[in-house]
Amino acid sequence: PDSQHLLLPPPKPGPRFEKQFHALLVEILISPIRRTLVDKAVRDYGVVLLIEGPNPQENKKARREIKAALENIAQKMDFFPKPIKHPPSMAALGVNSLDREKFLLWSLGLDAKDKSHPIAAVIYGRARWIGPLFHGEEITREHLTDLLLVIGMDCECGLDKSWLQGTALPIVWDKKVQQKVADNIGIDPENPLVRREMNRIMRRGVMAEDAFTGTAAAGAQVQQVVEDFERMQASENGKSPRRFFRSVPFYLLTSFIVIVLVGGGLILVFGWRRY
Repeated sequence: PDSQHLLLPPPKPGPRFEKQFHALLVEILISPIRRTLVDKAVRDYGVVLLIEGPNPQENKKARREIKAALENIAQKMDFFPKPIKHPPSMAALGVNSLDREKFLLWSLGLDAKDKSHPIAAVIYGRARWIGPLFHGEEITREHLTDLLLVIGMDCECGLDKSWLQGTALPIVWDKKVQQKVADNIGIDPENPLVRREMNRIMRRGVMAEDAFTGTAAAGAQVQQVVEDFERMQASENGKSPRRFFRSVPFYLLTSFIVIVLVGGGLILVFGWRRY
């Protein structure tokens, strides 16, 4: 995520290379807390991961705020655009387990040595981390509720889809997990008709993004044409470039033309209705 890298020394060549390399991949992709995150994310609305700190009181307060946020969402689930069976849940990672979860922490931009305060992250869907990390006093029911509400929005709404994609965590997503997804949602995600419909929905976000990019590019081209014209005029007159297009007279003239056109249109419309 965010183009950060984690360099891992490969096993030494030899008869045990294959086993050692396989063990390294397992360590990168599989851990107890990630198994829990995948199970909960597949079944539930979402899951709040609490990475506990060394202070028991801070951990207790963070748990209280997380549970309050989960209750807020559970009470609102009947009003979401699409039905959701299971409310969000929580998974906790204790301080003593941080060292063996270095790959998960790395994917969240954290270090196992950072044990100063509790941290909360929202995970959903295909074990994706969405939104920011909440540190210490930032773990509030309001912050978590606002972020969890985004997950419940209809995927066909007008939001930028990149906001909802989140960051993929290093996990194992095998056929068993895929089957659990199909059983929970009642449809097969690999069905060609389902995939075609999802591609249509996702294309909306891409088309909107392309349109925005195209508009920005067109604006830059217009700006360049204006500047080239001003430089040409300046070179002919031997003066510095004029900024007529950005001056007050230009805006006044433009406003006058718009008023005349709109007023003329209204006169024609009302005159036509009279006769």
